[in-house]
Amino acid sequence: MRRRGGRRIGLACIAGFAAAATIAVGGLAGCVTESSGTVDGLPRPARAEPLVQPPTGLEPRDMVLLVGQGIRDSDGDGYPDTFSVTAALRSADSAVMIDAPGTFIFELWREGTVTEPGAEPLARWVFEPAAVATARTRTLYGWGYQFVLGLADAGVDDRFGRFPGDIRGRFVSLGGTEVRSSDDVRPVRLGR
Repeated sequence: MRRRGGRRIGLACIAGFAAAATIAVGGLAGCVTESSGTVDGLPRPARAEPLVQPPTGLEPRDMVLLVGQGIRDSDGDGYPDTFSVTAALRSADSAVMIDAPGTFIFELWREGTVTEPGAEPLARWVFEPAAVATARTRTLYGWGYQFVLGLADAGVDDRFGRFPGDIRGRFVSLGGTEVRSSDDVRPVRLGR
């Protein structure tokens, strides 16, 4: 016998529970659903279409920039050096994010130095139109662009102490329109 919470649980009780569980699982094994419709009984559509078709050919007005939470150590030296960003472009003529050919530029700054006179970014990544086209992806909110930013790709040694930084993003369309990310910078923590 086992004790549980001050009560005795007998072997007969344990065996009875095991038998009931076996019967319940065995009974479920024979269940089959034979429905080709939806929950409301309507037939399924031949092909699911997205709710909104993201527009193309519009000029961007501003940009949303998201920085991924996971910063990876891509070269195995113990110093985090690679992270991802997702950018999306908005137009005054569209309710969803748009696709526009152009160049994305991302910069890493020491926290709070973006607006200081004479301050320079610690790293800079430029993605030309061919790379931007490759980074394009469909999202729930329209078109988006996903990029991986590595310090080594920007020619920066990743071996430094932990510090807070700011990521700044901008986009320049083929038509010459330049837009910056809303709220201008996004925080990131690098080093160790």
